[in-house]
Amino acid sequence: MSTRRVGSFVLRFLALDAALLLAWPLADGVYPALFRGVGNACVAPLFAATDADVSFDAFARGPETADTKILIASRTTERGRIIPVSSRLKGYLPAALLASLVLAMPRPARPRPGRGRALLLGLLLVHGFLALRMAVAVVHALSLPEGYAILRPGPVGHELIRAAWLLLYKSAGFAWGVSVVLWLLLCVRVGDEPAHEAPVSGATR
Repeated sequence: MSTRRVGSFVLRFLALDAALLLAWPLADGVYPALFRGVGNACVAPLFAATDADVSFDAFARGPETADTKILIASRTTERGRIIPVSSRLKGYLPAALLASLVLAMPRPARPRPGRGRALLLGLLLVHGFLALRMAVAVVHALSLPEGYAILRPGPVGHELIRAAWLLLYKSAGFAWGVSVVLWLLLCVRVGDEPAHEAPVSGATR
């Protein structure tokens, strides 16, 4: 790919990413509900066999940018735990990054599944990773010695869970890296070239 085309891709990506970031006030009325829906549909059922009831609810007065609370309540005691979560930081920003990368791609010379299909599949995979992140956060909370500690993995297991929590849940950079890797897998092909413009009529050969 030529330097000119790379520069054009970068400019398109920056413009799209900025537009999606600025669009958050509009998405704020819809995306947090989608975020909680993913949690209640994909994460909460994973803990149905434990002593904990897990639910994702609106958090009207959450700390900082938190708009969602993961509520963990014991079925046998009155103890529980709340994990405040920002749907913007945990879900919207990685999804926006992936969408910007996919939509900024130039049209390839060789036909292949379009950007719309890649975007849809990519967003599904990003939110699948989001569900994994939330599940790790719940497992970490359930394994803490304070509280009711439903899970008792032992010292080594607890350190492994903590390491997974730090990497998969706490690290924003890792989540953005997953978006970039998904974009590379879905859209970038080795040796692929963008479509060239048609030659001007009457041009010499």
